[in-house]
Amino acid sequence: MLNCKHDMKIKQLNQLATEMVGDGGKHNVFFVSLEGNVQLVTTDFWVAYEFWKSLTPRLSGKETMLEDRKWGVICDRSPIEDGSTKLQTWDDSESFLRRYPKYRRF
Repeated sequence: MLNCKHDMKIKQLNQLATEMVGDGGKHNVFFVSLEGNVQLVTTDFWVAYEFWKSLTPRLSGKETMLEDRKWGVICDRSPIEDGSTKLQTWDDSESFLRRYPKYRRF
């Protein structure tokens, strides 16, 4: 029973991310996913970013992604090309923070 509820929640979070990522909505929401399944939803960029960074080294053989409503994909670890099993890490957080300075730490 617990697995069924857990799977339902993941499905609902994945659907939420599908509807919201990159939609430009007024209130920003950040999504961190592991192999296509949302693991974290938050309105705090730094919580999302630190969580994404913690996943990447521990799970170096798995795809991870940090996305939001305004920018879309901010960071990811994904195949270097279609069909490849070799992953590369791409972190565009500095560009995101230049565009949205309100998320900067001082």
